[in-house]
Amino acid sequence: MTENCIFNHAALAFCFAVTLFGTFTEALNLEEAEEGVCRGVPKSISQQEFNLTWMDSVPEWYVPVGSRYELYRIALHRLNLSPEDEQFKSMSEEELINKGCFKGRLNLQSGSGLLYGFEKEGYVKVELRAGRKNSIDVVATGSLTRTPGIGRHYVTLTDNKTFVIFSICWLEADQKSWEVFSTSKTLSSKAKQLIEEHAISLGFNPKKFISMNYDNCSSI
Repeated sequence: MTENCIFNHAALAFCFAVTLFGTFTEALNLEEAEEGVCRGVPKSISQQEFNLTWMDSVPEWYVPVGSRYELYRIALHRLNLSPEDEQFKSMSEEELINKGCFKGRLNLQSGSGLLYGFEKEGYVKVELRAGRKNSIDVVATGSLTRTPGIGRHYVTLTDNKTFVIFSICWLEADQKSWEVFSTSKTLSSKAKQLIEEHAISLGFNPKKFISMNYDNCSSI
């Protein structure tokens, strides 16, 4: 692996993710990705008021970093799968990282969002509800949703310019997770370190962090 990391750019990103965010799983398993119940999940500890107008103004959001549980749920929703579907269980984490290509478009004023991923045609629509200070509910429901639920997103850190870090409670499942929304596909090493330290300070397990790779996303 060391030789590949030195001479191959794609492998370098892959190996960096392993070094910084832990080891990959051979197959996806939502239950094994869990980090615990929502009780005690950090709620809006950001001292800076969340700017909804700014968030709506960003044409596309990317999800370069997050917890296994959160990114697995995004994959399930985008592919319209349940955790028991063979297509999900047979997917490797390496495939998720390199082919997920997650991005979203948000309109908090109208209460809607669009989720893209895996370079599939079309999108999945989600309902957005701005809640109490510095929180947003992402509602994944409807007859076509195989993994329904409401993810209550709490803003824990943002610069209101380039990124937002959310701690999340999935209400029906009573499971916590976290993710980063970013205006760019990649983050600097300094930003990744800041995010990792922040997520650890919130009580999340660094062995369950995932860093996505957008290098192979042709339509991004």
